[in-house]
Amino acid sequence: MYKQLVKVACVIGLWLVTGSAMANWQTGADILAIKSDNHKRVNAFAGVVGYQFNVSEKFAIVPEFTLGAGIKKRREKGSEQTLKLSRYMAGSLNARYKVSPKMYIFGGPTVDKVRYRVKHKTNGKHREGKWRAGIKAGFGYQVSSSIAAELSYGQTKNDKLFRAGIRVKF
Repeated sequence: MYKQLVKVACVIGLWLVTGSAMANWQTGADILAIKSDNHKRVNAFAGVVGYQFNVSEKFAIVPEFTLGAGIKKRREKGSEQTLKLSRYMAGSLNARYKVSPKMYIFGGPTVDKVRYRVKHKTNGKHREGKWRAGIKAGFGYQVSSSIAAELSYGQTKNDKLFRAGIRVKF
């Protein structure tokens, strides 16, 4: 199911890229704090690539792809296991609205996979993580014509995600 959605999103994205004269590539870096229903909070560093389609002067559509990894291992209290975020992947389609010349809000659907590596002292190690659909919302501040800072909150069935990042347009 998710593979089909990704294929459809890629085809639509390529069609939009080839047909839009008013678009901007953007890239960035995020620091993420992920809180799962099954595990304690873990932190990650991620790279982001997106493409901004300006629909009007105040409104834009921004598909983004994010790929990241955990920053450090975390030992869960009262347990003999160590948890590490081995990979974070996400795709999102944000609707962005300019509130003022420097400030914008955004939100939209997201599909992500948080993959954990769990080590038990007695049971060995295993990996866990599934693709999950969710939603995210946030706001951004345009520092200059090509640099913006963003804060957002996202939620899927099992995970809550806070992220802070920088976006650079080119």
